[in-house]
Amino acid sequence: MAMYKVSYGGLDEKLSDRQMAKERSQMHFAASRGQLMVIHSLIREGFSVNKKTSMGYTPLHDACWTNHPYSASHLLKAGAEVDAMSSDGKTPLALASSVGSKDCVKLLLECKAKVNVEDGSCPSPLHAAAVGGHHECVDLLIDEGGNVNGVNPYYGTPLHAACGESSKECASSLISSGADVNAIRKRDLQTPLHVAAIVNCDQLVNLLVCNGADIHARDKQTKKPIDLADKDSNAHTLLQTYMTNPENLTSLCRNQIRSSLDLSAPKNQVKELDLPQSLQEFITYTDRPAASS
Repeated sequence: MAMYKVSYGGLDEKLSDRQMAKERSQMHFAASRGQLMVIHSLIREGFSVNKKTSMGYTPLHDACWTNHPYSASHLLKAGAEVDAMSSDGKTPLALASSVGSKDCVKLLLECKAKVNVEDGSCPSPLHAAAVGGHHECVDLLIDEGGNVNGVNPYYGTPLHAACGESSKECASSLISSGADVNAIRKRDLQTPLHVAAIVNCDQLVNLLVCNGADIHARDKQTKKPIDLADKDSNAHTLLQTYMTNPENLTSLCRNQIRSSLDLSAPKNQVKELDLPQSLQEFITYTDRPAASS
């Protein structure tokens, strides 16, 4: 039996075929399957493009969830509500972001979908993209004003979420756009560096420390990041090296300059400064990996 699954923001929901059939209208099914002609016919027959399931999911949710941008576009042109929210706080943009549907994300943003959520208990689209490790969606959302330091009770900040999934690409985008590398997650008092240590990702450990992460920060259990990494891992070895060696002058200078800027958007602020391109690149450097071919 096929299953539809959403798993982000601390939720893990599954709907069986039988439940799907009971819950969703013909428009929902057509949208989720990319059946443009069926959608067109249903609209002509008067079927609602905003029909909701008991959980508040609309056909637009389904089109975005299943990565069908043409279906989504058709629905939006017919009056689909771009920011329709399900009862568990998910918008079409959040779902598109969670599955890495770059085309749907672009479309929704062009239609002025809200990038940030008003209810902090719900994961934002940026959290959803970070959890999935979808750095292209992360970049799109940041460019449209996504709050890189927005807090979700379960994940913490988007940077926490990216570190939890070992996504260096997402973490690089977030840091270069002003994410706080020392943000503390309320439920366990962990920083992104704690999370990177837990998943034993030495690349993330290096990225965070080089951008000012506190290697001595303690969580709710009074543990430092090094205490959470496996002792035989590269992450543990790297943290041990950082703890026994002083920070290099290059990192000290870069982080001192950044600390004097508005954390919300250092990259944009640096562009406005009357500085040579080489210095701008120095300030915003995050050791971002080259895109794979």
